[in-house]
Amino acid sequence: MILIEEIVDWKLETLHILATSRKEQDIADCLLSRVSNEINIQSTVVDADIRIHVHDKLQNDRKLRKWSADAQMEIETALVDGAHGM
Repeated sequence: MILIEEIVDWKLETLHILATSRKEQDIADCLLSRVSNEINIQSTVVDADIRIHVHDKLQNDRKLRKWSADAQMEIETALVDGAHGM
């Protein structure tokens, strides 16, 4: 975060920075006074996309589809739940 603070302190008129991350309090605190626009992506929407991708890979990847249906479901659930919208 120190690098972003240093760059912002240059006070360049045409400077635009795009930062992406999980919603972490220390990051939010650091950027709070410097953010002009913020977009929050709803994790439920992203989770659906992640689920579609993981499901597709488990069904169509030669090495992954060898797992039982129960194992595939467990893998899919663990990955989607662990992603937290990322």
